[in-house]
Amino acid sequence: MTPEHDVSQLTGDGPVSWETKGRVQVIRLGSPPANAIGQPLLDGLSKALDAFDASSAKVLVVSSSIPGFFAAGADIKQMENGDRAAFEAFGVAFRKPLERLARIAVRRLLSSRASRLVGDSNWQWRQPSE
Repeated sequence: MTPEHDVSQLTGDGPVSWETKGRVQVIRLGSPPANAIGQPLLDGLSKALDAFDASSAKVLVVSSSIPGFFAAGADIKQMENGDRAAFEAFGVAFRKPLERLARIAVRRLLSSRASRLVGDSNWQWRQPSE
């Protein structure tokens, strides 16, 4: 089996698991009952994104292992258990993986558009409409 067809299940003891199969990596959020985004989920998501960056995968899918829920949002219990500095630190930690996901999406989109440019002489760069 070649590395690009290797399947790696890298589930840790936390609320995030991921697997890479071929050129696709699937990240699953699993923090019942509703995938509240707290520090353990953020740490797991960061590890999964590290694995994606280190892999040859070209497609990233983020899904939920909990039927009916993707993510409930920030973990209210975590936010209410601290002072202002802890709240602000959580806000920074909350944004980091989301910003990474956005950069991955843009990088993959640009890569896809560049490969189409090579294959299609009529291709023109257009800004996405808002």
